Amino acid sequence: MSQSLVSRVIQRLAWLDPVADLLQQGANGLLNRDGAPTTVKNLLNGRPLGHALHPALTDVPIGAWTAALVMDCLALGGSEGLERGADTCLAIGVAGSVASAVSGVADWSDTQGDMRRTGMVHALLNTAALSLNLLSLLQRRRSDRGPAVALSTLAFGLVMVSGHLGGEMVFSQGAGVNHQIWPEPPPEFTPVMDEAALSENSLTRARAGDVSICLLRRGNEIYAFEEWCTHLGGPLSEGELDGNTVTCPWHASQFDVTTGAVTCSPATIPLRTFTARLREGKVEVQPRG
Repeated sequence: MSQSLVSRVIQRLAWLDPVADLLQQGANGLLNRDGAPTTVKNLLNGRPLGHALHPALTDVPIGAWTAALVMDCLALGGSEGLERGADTCLAIGVAGSVASAVSGVADWSDTQGDMRRTGMVHALLNTAALSLNLLSLLQRRRSDRGPAVALSTLAFGLVMVSGHLGGEMVFSQGAGVNHQIWPEPPPEFTPVMDEAALSENSLTRARAGDVSICLLRRGNEIYAFEEWCTHLGGPLSEGELDGNTVTCPWHASQFDVTTGAVTCSPATIPLRTFTARLREGKVEVQPRG
């Protein structure tokens, strides 16, 4: 399945959008309060880890179900020990898939367009795989091993396709990655605007080479940080400023403007910050080391 084929298929799935609207409204109603992420959403987004939680959790079901498949194949000779091991791994994978799904919903609740549709298909395939594995566990308890192994093998195939779509979301569509990593600002102090144009206590957009930055002046102090939100690239210069905290206008990620640290998810990666100075009527910035 080539990337171009995936893109073409996803673009034709506009009929999923009304369903996605309803699901996102429900998810955001549970995960947000007054437009801001709850503590639970912060945890599910992975803010304490400094990166998304969902990819780490997916290792549990994929690893467990892979082990179950291998043991099922080795147990074709009639080994009861391998059969019990396969059943145990299958059950571990089912439990892990539930935790993975919850974190995945938290990430997906902020997506739009093709990324959101890809996430919907990803979730539907995973739901189908989970259902098949639950049926497989039931059949195993009834000692109906042939159909049980067939069901879990089919589920494993669906998980592999779903995993491909998960990779598509991250590596091709940029879900959950740092949207600040590509352009590099000039390494030396660079003039970005006239001092007279920089208002007091107001977020102001400027550019340092190819990088969009945000400036905040407070008396003799000037704070400078990269303008793109590290979650999905929202324009922080259009965000709300409250004390030292700026809130992204897209998904309510929050950052400390003095340090760039994330203070509220869904962002998990801190902002790149700059040293700012005034020289000959110009504001100049340089990346901090």
